[in-house]
Amino acid sequence: TGTVGIYGIASRIAALVTFVLLAVNSVTSPRFAFMHAEGNIRGMEKLAQSSVKWRIMIVTPITAVLIVAPELILGIFGESFEKGGMILRILAIGQLINVAVGTVGSILMMSGNGKVVRNNTMLGATVNIVGNLILVPIYGAIGAAISTAARAVRHPRGCARAGSSRAGTRPSANTRSAEVAVAGRGRRHRRAPR
Repeated sequence: TGTVGIYGIASRIAALVTFVLLAVNSVTSPRFAFMHAEGNIRGMEKLAQSSVKWRIMIVTPITAVLIVAPELILGIFGESFEKGGMILRILAIGQLINVAVGTVGSILMMSGNGKVVRNNTMLGATVNIVGNLILVPIYGAIGAAISTAARAVRHPRGCARAGSSRAGTRPSANTRSAEVAVAGRGRRHRRAPR
């Protein structure tokens, strides 16, 4: 249908924001793994914080356009797509928060906590499915956008919470929570009797 086509285009445009996250992770992930192996927790924290700043600097102008003038962007594909402005706006906000939260999943993966990321991804997918089942019949494509954006926001925060729990540290609202979580776990391993 027309609505499905509009949602498809909007979701693809919003997904462009995640390319920044993938690009940064491709550079930082090996460095996280190396620093974790060396026990350089402070270095991991600094790298994570600097990567977040760079991502926000790059992504903010892009998402600002998508949020402020989504109809203009969608209009490139035809006038009928302009009514998907709110859909694109919601998806863009979700992706912006996802990118801004930090390299949580990457840090956990590179420090041997892949199972945490896997479980959180599965939970996020379940939440998204349930959200769609509830919201789509009521709000249509906008409901689907809300559910998808909520999953994008929840995934990194869920990883941070899970990582903090495994490390015995307190999760926080900032991006440092997962780094501290991994750091705490790494310290416990280094202090284990030989």
